[in-house]
Amino acid sequence: GEERLQIEIHGEPVWREESSLVLLLQLLSHRSVLDLKGAEESLARARELEPTDPRVAFLYARVVDTQGFHDQAIDIMQESARDNPTDASTFDNLGIFLRSQNRTEEAITAFKRACELDPADSNPWYNLANTYIDAEKFDKAEEAMRKHMKLEPSHSCPHYELGLILAERGRSQEAIELFKQYAELEPTDPKGPCSIGIEFTRTGNHVESEKMYREALQIDPGYDWANHSL
Repeated sequence: GEERLQIEIHGEPVWREESSLVLLLQLLSHRSVLDLKGAEESLARARELEPTDPRVAFLYARVVDTQGFHDQAIDIMQESARDNPTDASTFDNLGIFLRSQNRTEEAITAFKRACELDPADSNPWYNLANTYIDAEKFDKAEEAMRKHMKLEPSHSCPHYELGLILAERGRSQEAIELFKQYAELEPTDPKGPCSIGIEFTRTGNHVESEKMYREALQIDPGYDWANHSL
């Protein structure tokens, strides 16, 4: 007969009337209406209840980062990583904060740790790949991007991004295959066929390149890149 509030987070029931997760939901509600005072009060209480909860730390870092205190947000996430050394999402989020402040090598270290802890999660591999691109470590970027694509083959962006990397490195045929895969996943985006056309132009296949440019223009007649290429 006791009235209780049930909340499920990732399928895990939370029964306590006041818990860090209940307070986190309050925090999100406050943030959605820019009630920073309310957000800070909920956050402070949540940290009292479970000071090492990685979800509390992440949201705290987000609030602090939003207010412009970027280094403090990173400090919060680094402390959370020390408190939760086996939590992959904590290291992934730490990497995101570090990358946003151009702390590239530290971000790489954080993303690599996230990948080691949960190699089946595609997100850290994608974040790692893009950070390797920032560092111009293209071989490592390709390796990480392919791991992400294997885990999440329907994610279109990596096909295009890896295609660009390979195209710049003179691997046109491989780039064409990736751009084709991107075009299949994103049939309404003219940059897929247009990118294929550019690679055909690079390899001297002007008949096929013209076909691709015209295909791009069928999708979007005003697409400047294709018009210029023609």
